[in-house]
Amino acid sequence: MVLHHLGRYPIHGYSLYEHCPDHWVFTIRDFSIPKSQDDSIINSKKNFLLRSEILTVVALFYRQMNEIPWDYEDHRGGKPVLRYQGGSLTATVVTFLVGKVRVVQATCNPSEKLPTLTFTLRGLYDLRMSCYNKDTVCEIVKWILCPSDPQPVETKK
Repeated sequence: MVLHHLGRYPIHGYSLYEHCPDHWVFTIRDFSIPKSQDDSIINSKKNFLLRSEILTVVALFYRQMNEIPWDYEDHRGGKPVLRYQGGSLTATVVTFLVGKVRVVQATCNPSEKLPTLTFTLRGLYDLRMSCYNKDTVCEIVKWILCPSDPQPVETKK
């Protein structure tokens, strides 16, 4: 990982919540967007994904599909063991930016012949002091502790 211009890592992973074997939630703090660009990027009307969100979703799906045994003597992980039994996987990423919170949910069914990875922006919340609201914070905590199931994805046949 490359150090940020302030001498720290640009992305911090804070908490992993395994709500069930096929739906995990991860909270991250993303310092990779400079404050000067933050408002213009976040407030733009275009849908976008942050690099940190894509990397987090890929890592969550990998961990949902594979168990990595830890060798305590060597302080390193061993060979991954497949634990995926089939069915759809869901990863919810709650990203904290400067004064804002994004909730992105991704779904994938690796057992399909042609798997499709679907990203959905489920929430964008403003947490600046000028518009701070207790209900908004409760909504974010709800996404972290008990996320809703993803919307069904329509596939072309």
